[in-house]
Amino acid sequence: MPRAGGGIVLARNGLIATTGLFTFVGMALLALSIYFGNANQESHHFLEKKAPETRGVLIFAPVVTMVFGFAVLGLGIFGFFGAWGKPNKVLMIIFFGILTIVFITELALGFTAFGFRGTLKHELDRELGKVWNDSTPPIYNDRMQFQFLFGCCGFKNTSDRPGPDCRPENNRPCFSAIEHRVLGLVEASGIAMIVTASLELFGLVFAMAIICLHGKGAPEDGNDISHQEEHEYLAPNTSGMVGGGGGGG
Repeated sequence: MPRAGGGIVLARNGLIATTGLFTFVGMALLALSIYFGNANQESHHFLEKKAPETRGVLIFAPVVTMVFGFAVLGLGIFGFFGAWGKPNKVLMIIFFGILTIVFITELALGFTAFGFRGTLKHELDRELGKVWNDSTPPIYNDRMQFQFLFGCCGFKNTSDRPGPDCRPENNRPCFSAIEHRVLGLVEASGIAMIVTASLELFGLVFAMAIICLHGKGAPEDGNDISHQEEHEYLAPNTSGMVGGGGGGG
């Protein structure tokens, strides 16, 4: 009867390699979240104040990326030591359950991020349009501040009600510049979630293989198999010796 020992060794080595990658992916997500939170802070704070609909995105994206960075890093360490040496079935079941929850959540957030782009673009158009449509001094100053912070000029195009401080090098409209910044943040978070979930799929497969093959002819159970084979080999010889002795008598 074929043994499952080779299968569980292959699954264990695959999980060790995959969880090793988890640690690097987790650290990459943490670095990405720090970049999201610290890059262009002044322009982001001003945008949150003048376009409140963007506040959730500008705060949510780095926080969610950081949370899943810690989750993937922790799962990588947990799964690595759970599969190292003799795999522990209980630890593998716990690892598989937690990883399944993280996998489904990341996929849902990743695809939601891409589906949310249209709504976010509409809200940006509405909120920023208020700034450009109002010509009172405070709003007019806000318009100038947007142009300064985002290196842009005008609203939908560079000649669309530009402020007096438009620089020649600012050759892109402000709506496009702000939209690119905000939607780029959403898309980067979504891509990070989907790519991470794709890697986690391998972890789920290897962990399930270990759970299913555990105890079924694995190398750790090889002593019992060897003992049984040895008994079957010696039995005929012993009977032969007994028969020969009886004939001689």
